[in-house]
Parts: sequence; C-alpha cells; structure tokens
Amino acid sequence: MIYITGDVHGLMDIEKVNILAKVPIVEKINYLIVLGDFGACFYGHPKPGTNWYHSLERNGLLDEDKRILNIWKSFPWTTLFIDGNHENHDILDSLPIEEWNGGKVHFLADNVIHLMRGQVFNIEGKTFFTMGGAESTDKWCRIPGLSWWAREMPSKKEYEEAIDNLKKYDFKVDYVLTHCAPEGWIARNSYYVYDRSDNELTHFFFHLLNDWKIEFKHWYFGHYHGDEDIQEFDRSGESRFHLRYRLVQELKE
Repeated sequence: MIYITGDVHGLMDIEKVNILAKVPIVEKINYLIVLGDFGACFYGHPKPGTNWYHSLERNGLLDEDKRILNIWKSFPWTTLFIDGNHENHDILDSLPIEEWNGGKVHFLADNVIHLMRGQVFNIEGKTFFTMGGAESTDKWCRIPGLSWWAREMPSKKEYEEAIDNLKKYDFKVDYVLTHCAPEGWIARNSYYVYDRSDNELTHFFFHLLNDWKIEFKHWYFGHYHGDEDIQEFDRSGESRFHLRYRLVQELKE
C-alpha cells in the first residue's frame, strides 16, 4: 500500500503522520509519499560562535534535524519525499546521489528517501514522475543560506533531465508528483496563491500538459495548504489533479 500527504514542515504538521502510524492497517503500508516541504534537514550544522549557532542554541534547535530524522526513521513504512521550497537545499545537494527503483535519490536514512527532480521511478508496479521545487513568496523575509536557498527552483539541467527521462516513457506515467501546480490550475484558483503564481516551474508544468501532452492517471501536488480534487482544465472530465495538505490517503488507482 502507498499513502500520500502534503507538506509537513519538519515537525510543524507531522501530527497527521502520527495519526497514520496508529491506524490498524499501518503494517500494510509500504510507503508514505510527502509532497515537498519535508523539512527533515533544515537547520544544518552551524559552526560554534556564529550568530546562527547562537540563534539555534537559544531556541533549543541545535539538534532539531537529528530529532526530526529519528522520528521519521521510527515509522514502520519507508518515507519518500520530493523537495519543496522550504528545504535546506545545500544539505540535500551535499548528499551522495544513488540509484533507487529506476531514478536518482538521496538517502537520509534507509527508510527516508528524497526522490530527486526530473526522475521516473518504478514503485510497486507503478511509474512516478517527480519534480520537486517551488518559488517562495516569503523569501523577502528569509535569510539566504540559512532559511532560504536559490536552489528551491530547478536548474536548466534538471529541466532537461526531466524531459529526457519522460521521453524514455513516451511521456506516459501513472503518477506525477510535484510541490507546486501547473500554471493553468493556479490561474483558476487564485485564492490559493499567496503573492504571485507564475514562474518558470509552473510554466514548465503547463507546457508538459499542453505541448508535450504528458499522459498520467493522477497528478498530486502540495504547497498551497489545502485539500481538493480538481477537474478544472482537465479535458477528461475526471478529477485527476489532487491538492493535498492535511489529508493522508491511499493513492488513487
């Protein structure tokens, strides 16, 4: 069984996951997918004597990354996550790149795995295209390198790798996993947008739909802190686009 949910922000929104760990079927759950803003390695390892070190020390956060990761390691399933905008991308980029189920990953632990951008994975007989990242609308009040990272947005190489990998599958996958939504969806649901919506990544998703004609069963995304199954701009007439935040549910077939 594969379950999915939205942003958890370290421990801020982890209660929904703690509830899942207590359900009777928990032993049957093989994977839980988190749609970005995972936040399990956010604070880093600042040097003693620096302002950032003293700030974390004052707030009791020096060992927060270790504490968060230990909680995720304790769950009986394997956690898979794509990155969002509120991640320490310097730490993620510093981890060794490994191959897992057909795509590139970072292992935070044996059962906590970062699904990298632009990959296609084969998991329990299903194909998953992953493209994390998003643009922060609150970066004006964050500190570069400490609470905001430019790598929140994909690089040219990652966009190219995404297209190359999708070509291998003739642009046909079972699931698309992203943190932000295609631009067409945002334009029709402006109440979910904080300040501005259009950027290179949301337009990339728009082009995947309209120019590359990507085929999929379901597209899941987080980022907008809501839960909704969406029919808009979907010619199939079905609700194939799913915004997830609080809900923790089994993947739709």
